Formats: sequence, structure tokens, C-alpha cells
Amino acid sequence: MTDKKKLEDVMQQRNPLKQIVQPVDIYVSKQVNNNSKQAFELPSVPRPEKKVVVQVVKKTSDDKKPLHKIDGVLIRKYTTHLPPAMIKAVKQRALDTDRKDYEIMFDAINKYFSET
Repeated sequence: MTDKKKLEDVMQQRNPLKQIVQPVDIYVSKQVNNNSKQAFELPSVPRPEKKVVVQVVKKTSDDKKPLHKIDGVLIRKYTTHLPPAMIKAVKQRALDTDRKDYEIMFDAINKYFSET
């Protein structure tokens, strides 16, 4: 037991500057800054409760509105991959005939399906 007391005495001598630190409540409205010795006050503004309403709208293919009418037929936008030369030819044909490029494609695809 004497060895234990000697150990405690040695530890006390080794750490004489060790002090107990008191916890600080960070939610107190007044605090003192030890460096400047000035008190500052946190603003006490009441925070309104925010109500968040999230509305999820799922679009289906029926929700899409037709963009144009060609020959009385309602059409919707549709994209596809074409070689650059073919795209250029479609645009040139549309310029030459004063029509839109989708009208050229509509006629070409209609002709293709009517022949097969």
C-alpha cells in the first residue's frame, strides 16, 4: 500500500499545474470572453417553425402534350441518332422547301412505312 501512495505523490509532483476545467454552457445568452473581459449577448430572435411540403409529380407519357399538327395529325417530339451528313441533308432540304426539318422527317418516315 505504501507503493501506491508513493505513486500518487509522484504523480502529483509531476503534474502540479493540472487544474479541473469547469464545463461551459454554450446555450446561455450571456457569456464573458476572458481575453477581452467584455460581455457580449447573443440575439434572442424567435425562430419561426418552417413547414416543408414536398409534392412529387410523376409524369407519364400521357401527360406530354403534342407539339405540332401536320396534315391533321398531332405529333410529339421524338429524337433519334443520325449520321452528320444525313442531318445536314435534312436541314438543307428543309431550307430549300421552306419547311421545318421535322416535317421533312415526317414525310420521309410516312413514305417508308407506306411502301413496306
